Amino acid sequence: MLKTNNMLDSRLLEDKTERIEKDSLVLESAYEAMRDTQCAMRDTINFGERSLLSSFKFASQGLVYAFKTQRNLRIQIGIGVLVVLAGILFKVSSLDMAVLAIVIMLVLICELINTALEFTLDFLNGKKFHPTVKVAKDVVAAAVLLTSVNAAIVGVIIFLRYV
Repeated sequence: MLKTNNMLDSRLLEDKTERIEKDSLVLESAYEAMRDTQCAMRDTINFGERSLLSSFKFASQGLVYAFKTQRNLRIQIGIGVLVVLAGILFKVSSLDMAVLAIVIMLVLICELINTALEFTLDFLNGKKFHPTVKVAKDVVAAAVLLTSVNAAIVGVIIFLRYV
């Protein structure tokens, strides 16, 4: 009986030792991940030391990513290019071209903000559905829609004088 108790104690001790080793590996991994994350954040988010060139690089990466992944942004850019070409073709005044450029940029900026907010909400909420997240996404999409409708109205008002 004493031998059996010693064997049980020995086995329990081995099990506890294995668990401690696994736990320390997990903790070590978590610590390394946290350290790497802190280094990455320090390298990319330290605004005080980031160069102007780095800022332009990050912004252009965001624009390229949005262009590659967001169909509506590509459509809006295409429409904007066509509007500018039509302005050149119809010899629209400089002031009218400036107004067209402003409303085109407003649409594109709203679409980029919409994309950023949707990605942020998806990241924070995960894959699950939440009615508040849906409302937030719908409201931001409505902002893009209103900006697009406004741009179309401004475009019609400007081009009616040249047609």
